Amino acid sequence: MEISSSPSPNALSGIIITWPIVEAYVDLESTISAAQTCRALHQTIIDPNTLKVKVSHFAVCSYPSAPTSPLAPLSESDRNHWKASAERIPHFVSRALNAIHFPSLYRLDLDFPLTKRRNASGHAEIIEDVCNCSFPIFVTNLAYASNLEQLQLNASRFMAIERSGQLEGLYENFGSNLSKCKKLKEIELINSGVGRSSNDWLYSVALLRALLPTLEKRRKDLHTLDIYLAGTPSDPLHERYLSTRGIDTALDFFVRVLSLERLTTLGISITDSNSHLSALIEAAMQLSSNVEIRKPTFINSLRISFTRVGTLGR
Repeated sequence: MEISSSPSPNALSGIIITWPIVEAYVDLESTISAAQTCRALHQTIIDPNTLKVKVSHFAVCSYPSAPTSPLAPLSESDRNHWKASAERIPHFVSRALNAIHFPSLYRLDLDFPLTKRRNASGHAEIIEDVCNCSFPIFVTNLAYASNLEQLQLNASRFMAIERSGQLEGLYENFGSNLSKCKKLKEIELINSGVGRSSNDWLYSVALLRALLPTLEKRRKDLHTLDIYLAGTPSDPLHERYLSTRGIDTALDFFVRVLSLERLTTLGISITDSNSHLSALIEAAMQLSSNVEIRKPTFINSLRISFTRVGTLGR
């Protein structure tokens, strides 16, 4: 009896049919491995025009079983045990973003962790390519994410490098490209982080303002929004420039948030910022007195937290 090592046509057909179900639980590295080891899957996974990997989701984060609470920080040895690829491999995020076929994405959970590598002297040096490599690649490719429905973006790393103003143009392009994602329904943005030379909690005015075009264009589509804000602008010159022209970015943001017609879930976390809390209250008052603006009537989950640094109260 002759034994063939090649799978039957029915088996190949079954692999291709079931792959979209399996892919939802597979990371990018495993998807690439599947494409390299199975010719039938290679034709399904690799886009023939761009030769990029078609995935429905991509996440850059720590393993979910690793404790992440600031009240129970990991020791250095424990943290090394739980490090994901993005934390272990230099330039992993930028290379992964370059490999992804963005039109296939439905969900994107993006962080920009620091990585280390050994230099010529044998010492470890920190690689921080968020502003000159990984974030620009993400912003550029975002213009092609025509099927993106969920975006989670942790911008905390940006706060340490934004005082030089080098990210304002990127934020503007980010906002423009994000507004082109016509199927976008959920946004979670961490716009807060600790500065490099101080322990102050910062937020980016330019990044907050970059969301305004999306909130306006997707007013009838967005149903979930989570935003994390801190008290002090990481880009004070940009904030001063807007203020001298009578522009209140926080107020404009909250007015548009509270004007989302299909909003069902809203989460607002504010750290050490009376100005943001005042802007939220002012936006609510403005909208309540304007009978011409449709109010969000579908909200079934509302979370607003206000935290002082050094306290646990809300």
